Amino acid sequence: MVASIIILIILPKERKFEFEFREGKPWLHEDLLAPFDFPIQKTVDQIESEKGIILNSHHPYFRFDKGDKKEALKKFRETFIKEWKANHKTESSIDSVGEHDLKVGSVILDTLLSTGILTKDKSIEGKTPDFHINVVFPDNTTKSLPISRFFTVQTADTYIKQQLTKQKKIDKSMLVWIIEDGLIQNVTFDEKTNNQVLDESLNKISSTYGLIQKGEKIISKGELVSKEKFKILRSLKMDFEGNAESQNNFYSIFGGQIILVAFLMIILFFTIYRFEREVYEKSRLIFLLMILIVLELLMFKLIVNIEARSLYLIPICLLAVILRVFYSMRLSVVAYTMTMLLLAFQAPNSFEFFFLQLIAGYVVLVSLFHIHKRSQFFTTSVWIFLSYALVYTAFILIQGRAWEEIKFENYLYFAISAIFTFTAYPIIFLFEKIFRLITDVTLLELSNTNTSILRRLSLKAPGTFQHSLQVANLAEEAAFAIGANPLLVRTGALYHDIGKMLMPSYFTENQKGGYNPHDELTYKESAKIIISHVIKGIELAKKHNIPEQIIDFIRTHHGTRQTDYFFILYQRENENDDIDSRPFTYPGPEPFSKETALLMMADSVEAASRSLKQPDEQKINDLVELVVGKQLEKHQFDNANITLREIRKVKKILKKQLMNVYHVRIEYPKG
Repeated sequence: MVASIIILIILPKERKFEFEFREGKPWLHEDLLAPFDFPIQKTVDQIESEKGIILNSHHPYFRFDKGDKKEALKKFRETFIKEWKANHKTESSIDSVGEHDLKVGSVILDTLLSTGILTKDKSIEGKTPDFHINVVFPDNTTKSLPISRFFTVQTADTYIKQQLTKQKKIDKSMLVWIIEDGLIQNVTFDEKTNNQVLDESLNKISSTYGLIQKGEKIISKGELVSKEKFKILRSLKMDFEGNAESQNNFYSIFGGQIILVAFLMIILFFTIYRFEREVYEKSRLIFLLMILIVLELLMFKLIVNIEARSLYLIPICLLAVILRVFYSMRLSVVAYTMTMLLLAFQAPNSFEFFFLQLIAGYVVLVSLFHIHKRSQFFTTSVWIFLSYALVYTAFILIQGRAWEEIKFENYLYFAISAIFTFTAYPIIFLFEKIFRLITDVTLLELSNTNTSILRRLSLKAPGTFQHSLQVANLAEEAAFAIGANPLLVRTGALYHDIGKMLMPSYFTENQKGGYNPHDELTYKESAKIIISHVIKGIELAKKHNIPEQIIDFIRTHHGTRQTDYFFILYQRENENDDIDSRPFTYPGPEPFSKETALLMMADSVEAASRSLKQPDEQKINDLVELVVGKQLEKHQFDNANITLREIRKVKKILKKQLMNVYHVRIEYPKG
């Protein structure tokens, strides 16, 4: 319910145009009449073209500042007098010659500043001398003048030298640098005015042209959607979807979304309830599933709102990877399809998007049918890219688009999205820890016999280690036969007896030289030690951070049975007494899944088979039937979801595997 509410909040509340159409394809719907007056929207290319014309024809604005001329002339006079006195080594006022030079220099500088010295700016780079600029004068009048009307720093230098050359008996070298030092670029680019005028011109560009009146026929059934018709239909769609502000529309859309989301959630619920009882019984698995769906929808909405063109960058197939790791193929397909349907509400070109993501997601689910290696994530990312690229190309071919219309950057987006698949590994690890779940990737790591705890087991209790390997092989084959999880049961089998490493000599498979420490103990003491390997195994597993799903195998592999050997001997010694069986009984619980039931059968059968002398087909057959039969009699499988038919299959596999272990030949009928 909470997930449904969040999904309803995330889904857009705008109206959706009910018709699908493609340029160059026939109109497959009934004749379409304009439901209201609407303008025809210009395409992005048309608007950009008009903007380009305005930008190319725009004449930049410069500001002519004459206010600094007086200060510049004053500074020139002071500098000239100072330099003249220094050059002529006098403290008195300048003579008539100096006055003449000062006057000449002042006239030249005044002419330059009055005409105006134009600053360099990128807006006039490469422009011809007759290019006009708009010049704003101090009185706020604006004139359009050619660039050649003003000096630049370079032309000002040339002008100074030309004017001084015309004069006789003048200190030219001194005047050149003093005048140049007083130059001011007083015709400067007016960015504020320029941008203001330019923005006004650009804002005047209309996004529409023409008007379609209510009731006017837009297109007839079967008519080809021409370029012009496509613009009109596109305009109608934009106007239709953009005018959904009224409350009536909001409540109508919201009501429809409630119905659709409810249907999808009901389908998902019944899929879990009818076919995925393990998920149904574990609230954290349902919680994780809802979080995955909601996060996918939320991420998609945020990215689409920011930039719709980067739609294909979103690693949507990552959801398929995570679903497949934690859930069955059936549930993964249903959940992924449901999420894609919800995403299609938000996506432009919803059919194309839905089809593309659905195909890519299904390819992921099939390629990850069994996850046994990390390299599968790389292979999957390659399949994702190929799926995206091929389906996208197929749509282009179907729509008859020209090659120049193809957005090749989409292929780059597909590649980036596929690469994001590699982030699945840390995300999966994070979800495992948060929700206390276990995946095949983790099971593969745990089933490596070089892990520290299994290495200790092989060194301290080699007999128990070999027994665990044999049980793992038996249980794994049986799991394959009845559709259980082979990797889970194999891993559980490897760890089920780790508690024995703390006191290995008390278990027959580790005893050497005929010495048995149980000879020095009472039957109750021996039973207590044997039973304690379960509790000690659980404690050891928790200490080494072994997942709960594996610890369950340690808890249940003896169920609530007795240590038969010591219990029978105790009964013989106390025939006339009321015997309390509790000191000889394992604490349980009984197996509660197919995998834990398989381990109990494989463990008991393998241990019992070691007592067979000269094993043959009949002895192995009788042994398996006896051991499993006793477990059934004691109701050890009542809580496990395993059927009698599956138990018969398991017994058949166990017999076959034990005969292979002991190299027993099958007796062929005579005749």
